[in-house]
Amino acid sequence: MSARNQTSTQSKFSVKHFSTYNFNPNSLSDSLSTPGGITILVYTSIPHSIVPITSTLQVQAVRRSLNYTLTICNIHVPSSSVLNEQSLTSLLQQLPPPFILMFDFNAHHPLWGSSKLNLRGQVVENVLLHNNTSILNSKHSTYIHPATGSLSNIDLTLCSASIAIDFSWNLQSDTYGSDHFPISTNKPTSCQYLQYWKINKADWPKFSQSCEHSIDNNISTIEQFSDTLVTIAKKTIPKTGISLHKIKNPWFTDRCKKARKLRQKALRTLKAHPTSTNIEQFRITRTSCRRIMRQSQHSSWRSYVSKINSNTPSRRIWNMLHKIQGKNTRQPVKHLKVNNSIITDTKEIADTLGSTISYNSSSRHYSTNFLPHKTAAIISQSSSRLISLHHLHIYNSLLENQ
Repeated sequence: MSARNQTSTQSKFSVKHFSTYNFNPNSLSDSLSTPGGITILVYTSIPHSIVPITSTLQVQAVRRSLNYTLTICNIHVPSSSVLNEQSLTSLLQQLPPPFILMFDFNAHHPLWGSSKLNLRGQVVENVLLHNNTSILNSKHSTYIHPATGSLSNIDLTLCSASIAIDFSWNLQSDTYGSDHFPISTNKPTSCQYLQYWKINKADWPKFSQSCEHSIDNNISTIEQFSDTLVTIAKKTIPKTGISLHKIKNPWFTDRCKKARKLRQKALRTLKAHPTSTNIEQFRITRTSCRRIMRQSQHSSWRSYVSKINSNTPSRRIWNMLHKIQGKNTRQPVKHLKVNNSIITDTKEIADTLGSTISYNSSSRHYSTNFLPHKTAAIISQSSSRLISLHHLHIYNSLLENQ
């Protein structure tokens, strides 16, 4: 999942294979735009549902189920807006626990590493004390001011106290062209990636020789046999790796990689020495990096278009257009609502769907006039099968007697 802030200018923002939930504080009829806007992205294969929230804040919440059910809430409060303890407490009470709350409150407090304390910081502290809520932030700065190069801690991550020790809060070292450093909240998992035997690369002569030498009459149980065979296989048959391979962007060239390294270097220099010269150098490298990446994207697109001709399959063209537009090609898996009750567990969702399909296709939905015809058809079909089996038995008997 991913959460973004200040997306009011991207009301149709979307990413392929992700369900996109946008909150835009502005409408076409507004003469003055309100800063902010938020977006939550959920991978389409993850069962999830929208959590309805009544609040004066810019807020979007989604409840998702993976190995467990968790509510994700994203908030943005512009610096010009008023934040009070009542509105934030009311929001927390509407979130189904456990939850993770991410927001840019422009709140300062020494509790999360700020060098000063303001009114918003005091509001957040009171909410933490009175609502059984914890803060995941370390004391690393999350925002770099584009004009002065000063660092501050204004992006906060709160969570239910019951899951506070289950998650780790990490800050990326690169801003990726933004003013904010990306934040990742992870839960350690013991998930084991499956490895497969590379049968086509096995050393079969050595495998056979090891089996003849190691497998003998001393092996008396199936467990001993299996353990011995697996031990031999590990020595003679390689396995696939467990590392995850990232999908590479076709437009991300060596020139883009070099520009990104220069931007990261300028950012590190600015964080260590926030002088006017370093601020200006960071702006230049960031602008240059953006320009180079956009040029690379355009060049990649032109190169692709130049290869399209009358023989190009239409499916290939549409797939590329969907990638460019960020459209989802797969339908998202949603939570089920049955009798005003939300089903969030993946197994319960599958069982409910199976039971519903079974019920809908059962004979209980057929009319009394149709049921005799169905019964007669089933009997006739069964009789035909019995006759066919009888003929097959006779035929086999004749063959045996020849």
